[in-house]
Amino acid sequence: MVYQWKITKSNGFNLIHKTIISVLRGSSDHLMELNELITKMNHLTQMNHIHHQKKYNHLSKYIKSEYGGIIKFLDHYSIYGISHHDHKTFVHLLNDNTINDYSLIPKRITADEEWILIEK
Repeated sequence: MVYQWKITKSNGFNLIHKTIISVLRGSSDHLMELNELITKMNHLTQMNHIHHQKKYNHLSKYIKSEYGGIIKFLDHYSIYGISHHDHKTFVHLLNDNTINDYSLIPKRITADEEWILIEK
């Protein structure tokens, strides 16, 4: 697969976290409904030209392409929490006082979706 984005993977990673943390810090109780978070995130980053084609120039499309979706991305990091209430998905910013480079390390042991058991 050809990498078609005008942003490096590390810059994209930093932009995603910086934007999500900024949006969640601006909300009451560091909590926001997922659709609202995506809308605000795309609005804040609309001037960052991250793709050659204008229709793909949204941070949410970058996350979908590179990480498989926003929920999958958020679920990999211990600074974010995901909850469901009344058929809505909410995103929480956890550990706001201790956010550093170590809290952005994925919390999964493996990159696979499920464990692979090997018998002797």
